[in-house]
Amino acid sequence: VKNDGKYAYVLSGDKLTIAEVYPAESAKIVSKIGLDIQEGQYLQNMFLAGDTLVIFYQEYAQDYVIPQYEFAPQPVYLARTHALVLDVSDRAEPKIAHDYEVSGSYNNARMIGDYVYLITTSDVYSYRQPVVPRVMEASSTVVMPEIYYFENPEPYYNFNTVTSINVRAEQDAVKSQSFMMNPASTLYVSEKNIYIAYQKYLPYG
Repeated sequence: VKNDGKYAYVLSGDKLTIAEVYPAESAKIVSKIGLDIQEGQYLQNMFLAGDTLVIFYQEYAQDYVIPQYEFAPQPVYLARTHALVLDVSDRAEPKIAHDYEVSGSYNNARMIGDYVYLITTSDVYSYRQPVVPRVMEASSTVVMPEIYYFENPEPYYNFNTVTSINVRAEQDAVKSQSFMMNPASTLYVSEKNIYIAYQKYLPYG
């Protein structure tokens, strides 16, 4: 549930309900719409910035990889996180402005001003032929994140992808970078920095 002092925005199952809740004496439901969220997809979070609502949900979608020592692509089901950006300036007629699909499972998200920051994690799958992260919209690639690593070896690696979305921008609204390390565990965010903490497993000595 989110509210802006006059309207309440309620997510339940695959439906978004917008209710005028102030003043309480004349409270009423303004609109109720169904979202394109199928069975097996999971709502994760929601942010409100003025007349823009951002809804996150996760799905498992079919992709194709070429296993080591093989030559033919094989189907696999990989996690994707949707960032659904809705224009709610007309509360009676909410409209989807963007539906971004980001590789990986939803880990966490924050909103600072006009920017939404989404953190997703995904398996490398194969170090010889990794399934690299990407941000898509309407089956087209919007961003291929640059990938970074740190000079402290880990026994196991994931892609931890940080994607920013400027909900006000008309052009180049999405930026993304990915970092190879253990899966993100705890997230801290200040106005200028994002801190991703994770548990490091040390070899037995």
